[in-house]
Amino acid sequence: YLNELVEIIDTEWHGLVDEYQGHIPAGTNVIVTFKLNSDGIPMILRVEDTAGKVAISHCETAIMARQPYRKWTPQMISVLGNEQTITFGFYYR
Repeated sequence: YLNELVEIIDTEWHGLVDEYQGHIPAGTNVIVTFKLNSDGIPMILRVEDTAGKVAISHCETAIMARQPYRKWTPQMISVLGNEQTITFGFYYR
């Protein structure tokens, strides 16, 4: 499940970055921490960046755009609990 989530978000983010006509400086980043539960992502908790507002928007959109994600199975809930806190790093080259 988590590998699938990473792949979805990564694909969405790369699409947004590739379509962007402006410039985001190389060597900058955005770190996003969010809650993940069986229904999706109810909230973004924290954003840290060195890349600026456009980059933050790309990252938040990549995380939120493809919801709802696949429902958690009862087995996943027994392992992961009701929610997890996840941190993603997005690095601009």
